[in-house]
Amino acid sequence: MGPRGIGTMGAMLIVGRLVGRVDTRLLLAVGLGLTAWSLYEMTGWTPDVSQATIIGNGMIQGAGLGFLFVPLSAVTLGTLPPEQRTEGAGLYNLARNIGSSVGISVVTSLLTQNTQANHADIVQHVTAVNRVFENPTIAQFWNPATDAGRAALDAMITRQAQIIAYIDDFKLMMIVTFAAIPLLIAFKKASGGGEDHPLAVE
Repeated sequence: MGPRGIGTMGAMLIVGRLVGRVDTRLLLAVGLGLTAWSLYEMTGWTPDVSQATIIGNGMIQGAGLGFLFVPLSAVTLGTLPPEQRTEGAGLYNLARNIGSSVGISVVTSLLTQNTQANHADIVQHVTAVNRVFENPTIAQFWNPATDAGRAALDAMITRQAQIIAYIDDFKLMMIVTFAAIPLLIAFKKASGGGEDHPLAVE
């Protein structure tokens, strides 16, 4: 979480100076692109992923989020009269929190379901007659004929099932992020122009 926070902070410092000077749609596209790219990289992770890879990916993902927060606030509140921006900010934060909660609930539910489904698929290929268990090294730790071996084997299968489930979640979030990029065409420059009204929704 630390590298992601650093990336977000750095990006917000940069994007704060660019809002009003650069097309907000471009800033949002950069943010979505960085986020989607970091999620794509995460789909190839294994338990052997290095710490440097996690840190680098976290900073890139944080930068992508930083490029989204400030422009989204500008898009949301930029066309409101000053006296309505307080209420608008409250509704915006409420909608964002509800959306985040729904998204977290969905991916968590999918993670649990996919872990169970993957576990069932893997177990079909793990039987006592599997010739792999004839290897003394494997039988020493994962012997299906002993209680300790079965427990260790089940723990390993669960771990592999969770890894696949996490990768599936990363793929889903990547697809959703990429799918959001074409939605940027729904924004156009406000007819009044000016810094107070950078973009409007068609």
